[in-house]
Amino acid sequence: MIEFFTLTFITLVVTFLLAAYKGVDLIISPIMGVLLGGLYDKTYYEDEEVTDHTLQVSLLFLLFTIKWEVYDAV
Repeated sequence: MIEFFTLTFITLVVTFLLAAYKGVDLIISPIMGVLLGGLYDKTYYEDEEVTDHTLQVSLLFLLFTIKWEVYDAV
């Protein structure tokens, strides 16, 4: 169990450093319950020619959301 939390902490620190380096939005939200898992979503908007990426990682009582946009070159 200790190894799980250590690996999770290291992963989150690396993720936060990459998020700060790339200039993405980072949202930390509390959860009124217990949740463990992850989600990745990629949505393309044709009218704006932009791809919106969302990465969510939930660790028991906290939800970490990382959002960034990639603009297509014309």
